[in-house]
Amino acid sequence: MRSDRPPYGKTYHKEAAYSYTLGAYATMELLHSRPEQARLIYIHPKCRDHSQIEALAARWKVQVVQDDKTIERLSPKENCYVIGVFAK
Repeated sequence: MRSDRPPYGKTYHKEAAYSYTLGAYATMELLHSRPEQARLIYIHPKCRDHSQIEALAARWKVQVVQDDKTIERLSPKENCYVIGVFAK
């Protein structure tokens, strides 16, 4: 996992060219069904098992970043540990 900050991570705006998946299941579905649209995966340090997500991200050459502050800013839920960024 890399720790440098990508240009994503701002709150959702309808006009933006990208959007987010909140949660591990939604992010896995993104990587399975539309991997060409995936841009970045944020993983919280508290996430226990992220090996499947990391394997899929590596397969499709999607950057994975460990960043708890961005996840806390983007997700209103306290138990969201994975966020995917995808092109609209």
